Amino acid sequence: MGDWHVGDPVGFGNDIGAPEVPYMSYVKRDEKKKDDSNERQNKDSLRAERLRKEAKILEKEKRYDEALVFINRAIEIYPDHDNLNVKAMILDNSGRYEEALECYDKSLKVFDSRKVRANKARCIYRMAEKRLDSGEFEDALEHVNSALSILPDDAERDEYLLLKSDILYSLGRNLQARKCCLLAQKRFDELRKLENGTEVFQNDGV
Repeated sequence: MGDWHVGDPVGFGNDIGAPEVPYMSYVKRDEKKKDDSNERQNKDSLRAERLRKEAKILEKEKRYDEALVFINRAIEIYPDHDNLNVKAMILDNSGRYEEALECYDKSLKVFDSRKVRANKARCIYRMAEKRLDSGEFEDALEHVNSALSILPDDAERDEYLLLKSDILYSLGRNLQARKCCLLAQKRFDELRKLENGTEVFQNDGV
C-alpha cells in the first residue's frame, strides 16, 4: 500500500497507493459542454448565413416581404449585427425608413460597424430627400445634418452636401447653400474667398 504524500488529494487514494482524482471528470464534462456549445453555435451561424444569403437574393429581386421572412428566421437563430443590418437594408429599400432605422440601431448596439453607420446615414439621406420633395424644408435640413453626423470619417460627403445645398436654397439661405455646394465640389479657394468676403460684410455691420 502506498503512503500519502504532500500534494496528494486529501481523503482520496486506493489500496495500491494511486490517488483517485474524481474532480477531473467534472473538468472533462465542462470541456465537453463547451465543445458542444461551440459546435451548436457554429451550426447556428452557418444556418443563419444560408438564410441571410437567400434573403439578400430576394431583396435584389424586390421581393421584400419574402426576404423579410428569411432574414427574420436568420435573426431568430443568430441575432448578430450582420443579420440585423441586412434586415434594416430590406426595410430601407422597401421604403420603411423608420423601421429600418430601429434595426440599424439594434445592429450598432451589437457591434459598431462602419458599414452599418454608412447604411444608416444613407437611410436618413433618403428621408431628407422625401422631406425636400414634399416641401418640409426644415425637417429635410434636420435629417441631412443627422446623416452627415453619422457618416464614418472617411466616407464621401459630396452627395450629402449637395442635398444640403438644395435644401438651404429652398429655405432662402443662399450664402450657406453656396458654401455647401463649393465644399461638395472641392472648390476650396472659392470657398475661402467667399468666407473672407462674408467676414468683411459682418465686420461692416451688413
